[in-house]
Amino acid sequence: MSRGSVETQCQQCSVPFLTFPYLLKQGNGKYCGSRCYGEAKKGFNPTKKQLNALEKGRGWNKGKAGLSNENHPAWKGDKVSYASLHAWLKRNFGTPTHCENKACTGRSKTFHYAKLKDKEYSRNREDYVWLCASCHTKYDSYELKLSL
Repeated sequence: MSRGSVETQCQQCSVPFLTFPYLLKQGNGKYCGSRCYGEAKKGFNPTKKQLNALEKGRGWNKGKAGLSNENHPAWKGDKVSYASLHAWLKRNFGTPTHCENKACTGRSKTFHYAKLKDKEYSRNREDYVWLCASCHTKYDSYELKLSL
Protein backbone atom coordinates (compact mmCIF):
# COMPACT_ATOMS: atom_id res chain seq x y z
CA MET A 1 0.00 0.00 0.00
CA SER A 2 1.40 3.35 -1.06
CA ARG A 3 1.77 6.13 1.48
CA GLY A 4 -1.49 8.09 1.79
CA SER A 5 -3.43 5.91 -0.64
CA VAL A 6 -6.81 4.37 0.11
CA GLU A 7 -8.48 1.29 -1.25
CA THR A 8 -11.68 1.86 -3.22
CA GLN A 9 -13.80 -0.15 -5.64
CA CYS A 10 -13.92 0.42 -9.42
CA GLN A 11 -17.35 1.74 -10.44
CA GLN A 12 -17.20 -0.24 -13.70
CA CYS A 13 -15.83 -3.69 -12.81
CA SER A 14 -16.06 -3.66 -8.97
CA VAL A 15 -12.39 -4.66 -8.55
CA PRO A 16 -10.67 -3.05 -5.53
CA PHE A 17 -7.78 -0.71 -6.35
CA LEU A 18 -5.63 1.96 -4.66
CA THR A 19 -6.14 5.67 -5.20
CA PHE A 20 -5.43 8.91 -3.33
CA PRO A 21 -8.03 10.69 -1.17
CA TYR A 22 -7.50 14.02 -2.97
CA LEU A 23 -8.55 12.35 -6.26
CA LEU A 24 -11.75 11.08 -4.69
CA LYS A 25 -12.40 14.55 -3.25
CA GLN A 26 -12.03 16.04 -6.77
CA GLY A 27 -14.49 13.49 -8.14
CA ASN A 28 -11.77 11.40 -9.83
CA GLY A 29 -10.26 8.03 -8.90
CA LYS A 30 -13.47 6.15 -9.70
CA TYR A 31 -12.04 3.59 -12.13
CA CYS A 32 -9.21 1.07 -11.84
CA GLY A 33 -7.75 1.98 -15.23
CA SER A 34 -8.23 3.52 -18.66
CA ARG A 35 -10.14 0.50 -20.01
CA CYS A 36 -12.87 0.77 -17.33
CA TYR A 37 -12.92 4.57 -17.67
CA GLY A 38 -13.43 4.26 -21.44
CA GLU A 39 -16.17 1.65 -21.06
CA ALA A 40 -17.98 3.89 -18.57
CA LYS A 41 -17.76 6.89 -20.89
CA LYS A 42 -18.91 5.16 -24.10
CA GLY A 43 -21.76 6.74 -25.99
CA PHE A 44 -23.20 10.23 -25.90
CA ASN A 45 -22.47 11.96 -22.62
CA PRO A 46 -23.62 15.58 -23.05
CA THR A 47 -22.79 18.44 -20.70
CA LYS A 48 -25.55 20.21 -18.76
CA LYS A 49 -25.45 23.09 -21.24
CA GLN A 50 -25.87 20.68 -24.19
CA LEU A 51 -28.72 18.85 -22.44
CA ASN A 52 -30.47 22.14 -21.75
CA ALA A 53 -30.12 23.19 -25.40
CA LEU A 54 -31.43 19.82 -26.62
CA GLU A 55 -34.45 19.98 -24.29
CA LYS A 56 -35.33 23.40 -25.70
CA GLY A 57 -35.03 22.05 -29.25
CA ARG A 58 -32.04 24.21 -30.18
CA GLY A 59 -29.17 21.74 -30.19
CA TRP A 60 -25.89 23.06 -31.49
CA ASN A 61 -24.78 23.82 -35.02
CA LYS A 62 -22.55 20.79 -35.71
CA GLY A 63 -23.97 19.25 -38.86
CA LYS A 64 -26.94 21.61 -38.87
CA ALA A 65 -28.23 22.28 -42.39
CA GLY A 66 -27.70 25.81 -43.63
CA LEU A 67 -24.72 26.62 -41.40
CA SER A 68 -21.85 25.38 -43.53
CA ASN A 69 -19.47 26.95 -46.02
CA GLU A 70 -20.63 30.39 -47.24
CA ASN A 71 -23.65 30.41 -44.90
CA HIS A 72 -21.58 30.11 -41.72
CA PRO A 73 -20.98 33.44 -39.93
CA ALA A 74 -17.24 32.69 -39.52
CA TRP A 75 -16.70 31.91 -43.24
CA LYS A 76 -13.53 33.57 -44.58
CA GLY A 77 -13.75 32.60 -48.24
CA ASP A 78 -10.32 32.32 -49.86
CA LYS A 79 -8.65 34.31 -47.03
CA VAL A 80 -8.19 31.17 -44.94
CA SER A 81 -5.09 29.56 -43.41
CA TYR A 82 -3.10 26.84 -45.15
CA ALA A 83 -4.24 24.12 -42.71
CA SER A 84 -7.91 25.16 -42.85
CA LEU A 85 -7.88 25.21 -46.64
CA HIS A 86 -6.39 21.72 -46.87
CA ALA A 87 -8.91 20.44 -44.29
CA TRP A 88 -11.71 21.99 -46.40
CA LEU A 89 -10.34 20.32 -49.56
CA LYS A 90 -10.31 16.91 -47.83
CA ARG A 91 -13.85 17.39 -46.50
CA ASN A 92 -15.30 18.50 -49.84
CA PHE A 93 -13.25 16.53 -52.38
CA GLY A 94 -12.09 13.56 -50.31
CA THR A 95 -8.68 12.40 -49.21
CA PRO A 96 -6.22 11.84 -52.06
CA THR A 97 -5.92 8.14 -52.86
CA HIS A 98 -3.34 8.03 -55.65
CA CYS A 99 -0.61 10.06 -57.30
CA GLU A 100 -1.72 11.93 -60.43
CA ASN A 101 1.88 12.19 -61.69
CA LYS A 102 2.22 9.65 -64.50
CA ALA A 103 5.98 9.38 -63.95
CA CYS A 104 5.52 8.34 -60.31
CA THR A 105 7.36 5.24 -59.08
CA GLY A 106 4.38 4.32 -56.86
CA ARG A 107 6.37 3.53 -53.70
CA SER A 108 4.73 6.06 -51.37
CA LYS A 109 1.46 5.31 -49.61
CA THR A 110 0.89 8.87 -48.34
CA PHE A 111 -0.89 11.32 -50.62
CA HIS A 112 -1.31 15.11 -50.46
CA TYR A 113 -3.05 17.98 -52.19
CA ALA A 114 -0.32 19.98 -53.92
CA LYS A 115 -1.10 23.47 -55.20
CA LEU A 116 -0.10 23.97 -58.81
CA LYS A 117 2.70 26.55 -59.04
CA ASP A 118 0.93 28.95 -61.40
CA LYS A 119 -2.25 29.03 -59.25
CA GLU A 120 -3.29 30.98 -56.15
CA TYR A 121 -4.58 29.37 -52.95
CA SER A 122 -8.30 28.96 -53.51
CA ARG A 123 -11.16 26.52 -53.05
CA ASN A 124 -11.05 25.28 -56.67
CA ARG A 125 -10.13 21.61 -57.11
CA GLU A 126 -8.56 22.48 -60.49
CA ASP A 127 -5.85 24.49 -58.67
CA TYR A 128 -4.56 21.36 -56.92
CA VAL A 129 -3.18 17.99 -57.91
CA TRP A 130 -2.99 14.75 -55.90
CA LEU A 131 0.64 13.78 -55.37
CA CYS A 132 2.36 11.14 -53.29
CA ALA A 133 4.66 12.47 -50.57
CA SER A 134 7.77 11.74 -52.65
CA CYS A 135 6.51 13.52 -55.79
CA HIS A 136 5.15 16.42 -53.70
CA THR A 137 8.57 17.02 -52.10
CA LYS A 138 10.30 16.91 -55.49
CA TYR A 139 7.66 19.17 -57.07
CA ASP A 140 7.99 21.80 -54.30
CA SER A 141 11.79 21.82 -54.62
CA TYR A 142 11.58 22.29 -58.44
CA GLU A 143 13.20 18.90 -59.10
CA LEU A 144 10.07 17.48 -60.73
CA LYS A 145 8.06 18.63 -63.70
CA LEU A 146 4.61 17.09 -63.57
CA SER A 147 3.37 14.83 -66.35
CA LEU A 148 -0.37 14.70 -65.75
